[in-house]
Amino acid sequence: MLNLQTTEWCVVRRAATVLRAHRLIPALSDATLALFAPDITIAPFVELYLPARTVSYDAESIRAPKDYARLVARFAAATRGEWTAENLDARMETGAQTTRIAFDFAGAPVQWQIPRLGDWAHSAFDAALARFAADALNGRFVRLPTLDQTTAWVYLENAAARDFQNALGLTSDEIIYLLGRVWATSDALCAITVREFLAQHGLAEINRLGRGGQTPLNVAVTSALQGKRFADEFVTFFVEQGARVDVADRTGKTARDLAETHPALAKRFAQLERNTRATHVPTK
Repeated sequence: MLNLQTTEWCVVRRAATVLRAHRLIPALSDATLALFAPDITIAPFVELYLPARTVSYDAESIRAPKDYARLVARFAAATRGEWTAENLDARMETGAQTTRIAFDFAGAPVQWQIPRLGDWAHSAFDAALARFAADALNGRFVRLPTLDQTTAWVYLENAAARDFQNALGLTSDEIIYLLGRVWATSDALCAITVREFLAQHGLAEINRLGRGGQTPLNVAVTSALQGKRFADEFVTFFVEQGARVDVADRTGKTARDLAETHPALAKRFAQLERNTRATHVPTK
């Protein structure tokens, strides 16, 4: 059976350290944090300590334009006065499956066009919110990892948001630990849950060596060569998420080197690399 509690507690501990450093929450000892284990996860932890800055909602709750208007009002309130959405209005565009959200900010009109997606909040809303924060606010909304259809965000000033986002990311050892749980259970639901968990938290340390001297990608490739169930799926997942194939482990072997020992895996690996190069635009 999969147990994410140890990893979640590590994330909560890092996040608490960051929030304390930015004077957003009181100092919390390990003994205090241990009181939350094993049930606490990062989203309810942040909601508990920063309720005025947090917005959470069911992603399948947008049944009418007014639901988007309520969301905008809640996000504005989370900035604690920095953003006031004056003259807020949301309505369906005539003849189009699009919701137009309009409000005034600092005397200027703002409009967002959000496609309809049944009762689900569209990702275009998240993108519009992020653009608005980047252009107009002194902070940003950081999405909190969840494993259900609840969507949770916290508003933090830019420096705190940057450090907090980094704290949410899993270390290479935490990623490798979760891979071990997948191999141990050999369960499809476990594999899906771990991929979702990794995607939600982010893979900032995907290219770092763990204490065992391997990157998570190297571990996945080695496990695929050993015939571990779901290992090849994690190879694909890691490469698509930006894992480098040229990082050597402590023996000097890269993931590409390891894959080349197995013709079928080497062929698939090469295709993954081509696909990744085709979909990633180099940055200057």
